[in-house]
Amino acid sequence: MPPRAVKTVIVTPQVPIAYPNGGIGTFADHFINLLVEAGHRVALIQTYPTGVPAKKWVPEYEKKGVDAKPLFPKGSFQAPVGFYPWTYASELVSAAIPRDADIVYYADWLGNGAVPVRQRRFDRSRQNQLVVNVLHGNSEWHRQGMHLWTSTFEEMILDFQERYAAKHSDYVVAPSQYMFGWAEKNSWELPPLERRRVLKYPFYPRQLHLDHQAPETYGEHYREIVFFGRLETRKGFELFVEALIDLQARDLLAHIEQITLMGTNGQHRFGPVEEAIRTLKQHLTCEVIGLTDRDTLEAQSYLAARAHDTLVVIPSLSETFGFTIIETSLIAGINVIFSNAGGIPEVLGEAGRDYMFEPYLAPFIRKLENWLERGPRTTMPEARYDWKQANAGWLGFHEEMMEIAHERRPAPQFPAVKPSVPDASCVDICIPFYNLGGYLEDALESLEKQTAQDFNVYIVDDGSTDTASKRIFAQMRQRYSQNPRWHFFEQANQGVCAARNFLVAQGSGEYVLFMDSDNIAHPTMVQRFVEGIALSCDDCLTSYMYVFKDGEELPLKSTGANVGLNPYYLYIPIGNYLAAGLVENSFGDLNCIMKRSAFEAVGGFTLDYPRYVNQEDRELLTRLSMHGFKLDVIPEFLFYYRYRETSRLRTTSHYLNESRILRNYEAILAKVGMEDIAPLILGLKYRTRELVPGSPAQPAQDPADPMEYLVNRVRWVDLVRALRRKFRKNWQALRGI
Repeated sequence: MPPRAVKTVIVTPQVPIAYPNGGIGTFADHFINLLVEAGHRVALIQTYPTGVPAKKWVPEYEKKGVDAKPLFPKGSFQAPVGFYPWTYASELVSAAIPRDADIVYYADWLGNGAVPVRQRRFDRSRQNQLVVNVLHGNSEWHRQGMHLWTSTFEEMILDFQERYAAKHSDYVVAPSQYMFGWAEKNSWELPPLERRRVLKYPFYPRQLHLDHQAPETYGEHYREIVFFGRLETRKGFELFVEALIDLQARDLLAHIEQITLMGTNGQHRFGPVEEAIRTLKQHLTCEVIGLTDRDTLEAQSYLAARAHDTLVVIPSLSETFGFTIIETSLIAGINVIFSNAGGIPEVLGEAGRDYMFEPYLAPFIRKLENWLERGPRTTMPEARYDWKQANAGWLGFHEEMMEIAHERRPAPQFPAVKPSVPDASCVDICIPFYNLGGYLEDALESLEKQTAQDFNVYIVDDGSTDTASKRIFAQMRQRYSQNPRWHFFEQANQGVCAARNFLVAQGSGEYVLFMDSDNIAHPTMVQRFVEGIALSCDDCLTSYMYVFKDGEELPLKSTGANVGLNPYYLYIPIGNYLAAGLVENSFGDLNCIMKRSAFEAVGGFTLDYPRYVNQEDRELLTRLSMHGFKLDVIPEFLFYYRYRETSRLRTTSHYLNESRILRNYEAILAKVGMEDIAPLILGLKYRTRELVPGSPAQPAQDPADPMEYLVNRVRWVDLVRALRRKFRKNWQALRGI
């Protein structure tokens, strides 16, 4: 198949000019060059907001025939209320990917592919697209390398998004076997082994690498030590500083005239690079300089010019497949040592073993001491990166993907065939009703207008006491009496849980679709739920939720281009993530579809809590997840939720509501004697919210606080101000005693 016949899209947070010295951007750039040179049709979507104008880098790709698009050309973005930032970014990625794209490559970091692969799971028209996820180093891996704990709910969400994108990709590629080992150790779910590949990074050597010759002579001693890489914990910067201080204390740096810090400043305990230099100067007798503004080529030129008497050090604590290793290995005659962390041993193989050390202080000091004692010498005659082999591997893989993509292409149909509407006769829609007569007609009319019909509707009046509501229920019963699939019941008040269990028992459809009597279904709700659960074979599907305020114009009765553009707020559940589900409802609303067999397997809604306690819907979804059933979220707004001040959610005890969820986690954790951890986490959540100025006391679903407030999602200055207010308040109270 001709290369130009396949459209390839590379989605990357980084490109070299906009994000200098980033490994993901370096990979993307080399891979694009490789594909373009081979005659492939390539498009690029850059997804990370930077301060570099698009006009500085987009033309460089356009010259190569690459359609380059920055997702955030203004350099920043604001996610709508309800969206987590990188979930919203992934939504924009999905919209930016051409529908005729055959192959899409994503980076794992930031989970740009999460929403596109999720949409593909539930949309037949997208399933011919081939998705490849490349494991460069995700957020969880990065935190581990930085010796940081997960500390915010937002970090948990991003971790889930990155895992989800990899799990549901067609193929996953890693530059080293180490990354697959890391993923397995950290319980990532990946495609089967036959759809995983280890491919060393593609690389195009610069003229520097091709022309540079090794020094004819070397100095007797090293005069300079260069730290090469980003100045951050993961890259071993703190390890480097500690080692130098130790060597100086033992007078082993006598011949060293300069310490050079080569790389952009990152996160480490020494603060800004100026402070790091000041710390080193307090302990060392030699000069210390920082070269933090050099691009890749400038940095390599600097190292090449000093190869005769300079020792380059790359002491990474973790590394997927560092480009700094590749780059230094191709500089003739360079003296370099590096840790054996992560995928580094796989870069150069056995030929590089002599230059490695374990990424801990004692072995690092021994390696430095040994090399300083021996002095400069011709090094790495065999340990040069085989970039030709790596490039050939990536081209071969891409050609394999092209063949698969070609097979997936749908056959042309003339004339075009309209997609068939799914058979909804297997769906039982269950609607409990109690004193909400003012909204029932809108809810039922929205079902009447569904694009898919023939579903069954079961509605029960659970002992309404409001005369008007009872009258409207009777009117609706009469209106739909001619439809044999619509069934109306009345019973003495038993509570919403018992009412829903009763409704499910009346039907026999394969799927149960729950809906509240004050909600409004989007016209495609039933069709999309049925299509989605059939395509994915999941056990339960929720969706995004569009919230409008009671008393405002109904979304379905709006007209024009502004429909759906002014919600009261949005609720964007992330999916089946039990850890996040303890802190907030990550699963979705009960306006969802599920297999009857799954509902029955967990015993339906629990009846052992007072009927005035809420969160029975979240509890059901939590129990489904805990029992191993597959849950997911269709990334579409399939229903409209009416925000009412008098709803059960806003008039019942938050403590008791949360306790209903908590008991499920306590039951599981009790098996290993850790049940006390669950209430502690919830307690910390609410305690933290008290420190936030203006933080409301209502649950996270309320519009004033649609996303959880956790400590480092708040500016430190706001926390300080809040603490000061508390201090002043308590001090005044004490003075009044």
